[in-house]
Amino acid sequence: MDLATVDHLLTTTHSVKKRLDFTRPVEPEVIRQCIETALYAPTGGNFQGWQFMVVTEQEKRLALGDVYRKGYRINIESYGPEGRRAQWRDGDVRKEQSRSMRNNSDYLAEHMHEAPAHIIACIETDMEEMAVLYQPKFRAFHLASLYGSILPAAWSLMLALRARGLGAA
Repeated sequence: MDLATVDHLLTTTHSVKKRLDFTRPVEPEVIRQCIETALYAPTGGNFQGWQFMVVTEQEKRLALGDVYRKGYRINIESYGPEGRRAQWRDGDVRKEQSRSMRNNSDYLAEHMHEAPAHIIACIETDMEEMAVLYQPKFRAFHLASLYGSILPAAWSLMLALRARGLGAA
């Protein structure tokens, strides 16, 4: 294993927003290979209660873009006009990084529907689990288990895409 390559991949893979190439077609076989790689991700209790949904149809991508924009706006409005930047003092590097991230996120919200493929990580849960989720003493544990199972798979998917020269957000 080439450690330099692995370190480069791990330190340069992040949520790409403004540098996504919306005009580059992505072959279904490449998506399949990346998802197959992501299936090897570790999960809590070795329970893979998740799957990936691939959306390539233009109408559905437009609809997903609308849903994303709506959720994004609600999230942004909840932080106020300064967003998370308000918590940092002038001169704190995180304040400028936050401004840049907001600008990039605004761009993605307006252009997400242009991506040639949306790969959506979905996790299964049932009503019994939801009842446990809302009991305060179990909520943190349940959420940690739920997201702790899907997030490694999503990260593995992003790494597999990056290794093939593709971006993800």
